[in-house]
Amino acid sequence: MNKQPSARVRHYTEAAQSAATRRSYAQDMKHYLQHGGKIPATPLMVAEYLAAFGGTLSAATLAHRIVAINRAHADGGFDSPTKSVLDSLTRPPARVF
Repeated sequence: MNKQPSARVRHYTEAAQSAATRRSYAQDMKHYLQHGGKIPATPLMVAEYLAAFGGTLSAATLAHRIVAINRAHADGGFDSPTKSVLDSLTRPPARVF
């Protein structure tokens, strides 16, 4: 469901972030989109993106990219795929008995 935030909500959301933060998220999204990412995305799309850069980008950079992808979904009124990606990354491995 695509629900666009009102102008007032956008104003307060933008005011809550510094210009540097907005630029940083914009750079993260540019990289994500240049490498095949889409908004809205599925959890698998995000996981594939993270896996593609897991060996070259730091964990902190990848975490920042996840936040940027989440924010882009929220700003567009879309459900974010990042929660299920984070759940799968932090869930302990299944044990086979």
